[in-house]
Amino acid sequence: LEMNLKDFNESVRPITSKIYQGSLDKSSLSNAISNGKELKELLIIASSQGLLARQEIGSMLPVVGLVTAKMLRANAFVIDMCASPGSKTLQLVERVGPKGKIWANDVHPKRLEALEGALKRSGVPLTDRI
Repeated sequence: LEMNLKDFNESVRPITSKIYQGSLDKSSLSNAISNGKELKELLIIASSQGLLARQEIGSMLPVVGLVTAKMLRANAFVIDMCASPGSKTLQLVERVGPKGKIWANDVHPKRLEALEGALKRSGVPLTDRI
């Protein structure tokens, strides 16, 4: 894909060391890439392989807030009661590290399928950690 990296890099700013927020809307991002169809294909492939997870800023705020308040540390035990579709849970997994544990649940059993799918795509082993 050919992309105007300068335009893209100027529109993305770090929120934490692993979370980035982009201010490009879909049409602006499509214009930055020679073919909008290529962008869609790239996003679909990257998402299905667990390389990319798109989410709204509101889903990031709980984890960012807990980290900022120094209430979320490595090796912690965290209960995520609204875990589906899984993006917040994956951020929590990253923050608590390999010795931490996450109890991820949702009140809607059908939504747990989305959570399981997100975890499988990410490559995070479904062990006693989650």
